[in-house]
Amino acid sequence: MGWKQRAKRAPLVVAVLALLIIGGWVVWQLGQGGEQEAPIPSPGEERPLEQVTTRVFSADLAWSSPLAWKDAEDQATAESASLPADVAVVGGRVFVLDTSNGRILELAPDGSVARILDSRVDERMALKGAMAMTAYTGKLYVANSGAGTVVVVDPSGRVDQVITPQVEAAERAVRPVGIAITASGQFFLSDPDNNRVLKLDGNGQQIASIGTGKRDSGEYGLNAPGGLTLDSQGNLYVVDMLNYAVKKYSPDGQFLLSMGEAGDTEGTFSRPKAVAVDGQGNIYVSDGLLVAVEVFNPDGTYAGFIGRQDPADKESPPLFQAPHGLKIVGDKLYVIDRFAGLFQFQVGSAGSSS
Repeated sequence: MGWKQRAKRAPLVVAVLALLIIGGWVVWQLGQGGEQEAPIPSPGEERPLEQVTTRVFSADLAWSSPLAWKDAEDQATAESASLPADVAVVGGRVFVLDTSNGRILELAPDGSVARILDSRVDERMALKGAMAMTAYTGKLYVANSGAGTVVVVDPSGRVDQVITPQVEAAERAVRPVGIAITASGQFFLSDPDNNRVLKLDGNGQQIASIGTGKRDSGEYGLNAPGGLTLDSQGNLYVVDMLNYAVKKYSPDGQFLLSMGEAGDTEGTFSRPKAVAVDGQGNIYVSDGLLVAVEVFNPDGTYAGFIGRQDPADKESPPLFQAPHGLKIVGDKLYVIDRFAGLFQFQVGSAGSSS
């Protein structure tokens, strides 16, 4: 074979080599877990719910409230809620965390705003971008995210205590965006800026933590942990926001279960925010980009979603706009939507979630 003949075949040889190199690179990427990088819709590109899933979870809408004032005279002196983030129930009284206005709103039975709890009631309740709230022993515990503290508030609006977490030093200041409290008064705070969940005693002293302190994955690695809740056995559920998962840990911190992955179909997450567990162990997760609350069975398998105006109609528009905070009290599921207000559903399950 002469040199010219070899030259004629050179382009073919180059092409074959290129294909082999590209093929080898693809195989390497798959070996690194690249196959798990599912496409995530961008903000404003929410998928119609019939594309997300066809499995609807049974939940009857009892009422919804835009968190507006009932009387014009009240409206003249205070605005409606702005970007509310969470809800808590104390003795049947419903409270909403009005994040952008730095206050808590108590709702009347019809869902309208009845009363304001803010720094005018007690100057120590200076909330700064507070993102989470729960109820314990008849009081409200607020994760005051911008200040890095926990504010304990009596339903009258008086501050009982401001707890400053005493924790291991980290790269950034503590910014709690999720809170859950055990039956014994210990509490958990999610700290997304440091990729960890802190376990503290009632005075704010650190007992333990989950997470490596950096963006990580796996059973004990976290990437921007968000909403927290506890079930009736004291197991902790963590929304691992940027790992697109919810992880379950035993009371002593042992990994038990993970559910979800990145995606835009049933059983996956695009922008998970908060979590709640009912008395039967069903797990509810709000997803702001899928504009739905996804529900999982106790073993982590997908059970369906809540989120259509007409659950039976696949063409029905979404009920939510940006679902966020969740609470379950008895057979009632409360869903805070950052734009649409508060929704209450009957879910037919005994039990509660903090």
